[in-house]
Amino acid sequence: MKTYSVYEKPNITKELLNTIKVGDLIKINTWKKPMRVVGVSENYFIMRHKLFNDTYYSICEKNKRGYEHNMCYRPSSGFMADEFVCGHDDHYGAYNYCNDEEVLRALDALEKGELGVTTRYGLGIYHIEIKGA
Repeated sequence: MKTYSVYEKPNITKELLNTIKVGDLIKINTWKKPMRVVGVSENYFIMRHKLFNDTYYSICEKNKRGYEHNMCYRPSSGFMADEFVCGHDDHYGAYNYCNDEEVLRALDALEKGELGVTTRYGLGIYHIEIKGA
C-alpha cells in the first residue's frame, strides 16, 4: 500500500510539482480529503474530488506568483510571494471539470494565458502530500 509523500515549504519546488501526474492523489495544506489529478500541463495541474452529487476542483500553478495577496485571511485564503498557488479559475464556471475533454481545453487556455487561477481566492501551498497513482 502506497503512502503519501509529505513536503513542506521550502522543499516544494517546480521540480517536485513536475513529478505530479494524472491519477495522483494530492492533499494541500490542511485538507483532510485528497483530490485526484485529472490533467497536467507544463505549468499547471488540475485536480477534482466528487462528494455526493457535487464535484470540486482546484487548479495548481507550477510557477510562483512573486507577490503576496490576502495574507490577513490565511490559512483559508491568500498566498505569500514565495509560494505556489492553487484555486478556482478566474472565469469560474467556464469549464466543466467533470469532463476530461473540458479539462484538456482548460489546460490549453491556462497555458495560452486566456485563463488563470483566481487571485481573490487563491491559496498558497506551504504543505503538500502526494500519493502516486
